Amino acid sequence: MKVPVLTIMAILCLTTNAVAWNELGHMIVAASAYDQLTPEVQQKVANLLKLNPKYVTWVAGVPAKQKDRIAFLKASFWADDIKREPTYMQDGTHNGNRPSGPTASQNIGYADKLQHKYWHFIDLPFSPDDTKPVEPAIPNVKTQLTLFGDMLKSATASNDVKSYDLLWLLHLMGDVHHPLHAISRFSRTQPAGDEGGNLVLVCWKPCTKHEKLHKFWGRHPRDQHQSEHGHTQGEPVATGRSSNGPHQR
Repeated sequence: MKVPVLTIMAILCLTTNAVAWNELGHMIVAASAYDQLTPEVQQKVANLLKLNPKYVTWVAGVPAKQKDRIAFLKASFWADDIKREPTYMQDGTHNGNRPSGPTASQNIGYADKLQHKYWHFIDLPFSPDDTKPVEPAIPNVKTQLTLFGDMLKSATASNDVKSYDLLWLLHLMGDVHHPLHAISRFSRTQPAGDEGGNLVLVCWKPCTKHEKLHKFWGRHPRDQHQSEHGHTQGEPVATGRSSNGPHQR
């Protein structure tokens, strides 16, 4: 089963105006992509999605004519869902955000029960004060997009691997449009990098609540101007404080 992966990737790249990087944002990216696929490609993709263990849950109660499309949309955030699945293990170092060992690059399909958090981003270095940066760890989102694309075009890869890779490809193409999934700022105060904005805190004036810059970017814009009580807040500002606790990427 050959899926024209370049077509899928090109369509996903057109959706640069996704409004968020939570489940809603990933589904918006997926919906735009799905609606531009040919019926033939939609059928091939649907057959691959059915191999995912969550497929039955995705389409439960969905009308038959909508199952393929809805499954595609819900599949777009499966790679985030496995971070909360008890059957999937955190691997790597730095709260799972740094690859470690040969299993970090494995591509074995659904037999892989590692979370691979480090596949979701690439820390391309940037420094405003000429601090020497650290080059991105490998594997990362760039290496994986290439790998998954090659596997989907492969004449020898199993459908199990292609299904697994399709879901990751669909999710990661949404992730890379989050600015902080593609950069890390290195400075004198943070010589090891800010980990995609996760070590920078921001707040809405009058700053009654702080949150990580990475998460701030990932929330729906409609939510960003609302306080906990639903009132519109002022402008966002950097707090000058750093967040050093565990975080998700």
